[in-house]
Amino acid sequence: MSRKRKGQLVFEFVIASLILFSVIFYTINFISSDFNLRHNRFLSDRLEGNAIRVSDILLSNNQNGLTSGWPLLDQDRIDEFMIQCGDYIGTLKEMGLKEEAPYVRYIHMNVTVTDSSPQTYLSCGRSPPENAAKAVVTRFALSPGNRIARIDVTLW
Repeated sequence: MSRKRKGQLVFEFVIASLILFSVIFYTINFISSDFNLRHNRFLSDRLEGNAIRVSDILLSNNQNGLTSGWPLLDQDRIDEFMIQCGDYIGTLKEMGLKEEAPYVRYIHMNVTVTDSSPQTYLSCGRSPPENAAKAVVTRFALSPGNRIARIDVTLW
């Protein structure tokens, strides 16, 4: 006589299926959370890299720079940049802060130059929102009054 084990076979299949689906669920959940962490770190690093690049542009002796020779800030160049900053979107494009396709997005900017007196030589851009992820780069130079000037570049 042969015995039929129908109930036991179904029970083993259910247990094996549960184990398989739990392993698949754990793997997908782990990959999803790890991807989100790495994506946020990438966005933060890219923002910081752009902030360093903008501060390098501002402290160089090129068209958008604020110095006539390192490390002395030039008041005429600061005034020119302040006029250029009146066209905020144009300034963002000049600084390379406009992202292209697949969607057009601007990285916003705020630049301030103050010295130890504390006199403000330059205030350009918008104020960042409270909850926005931002990158701040601080550089130092000599102000037109031969004081130590602080250049803060904030991107978000």
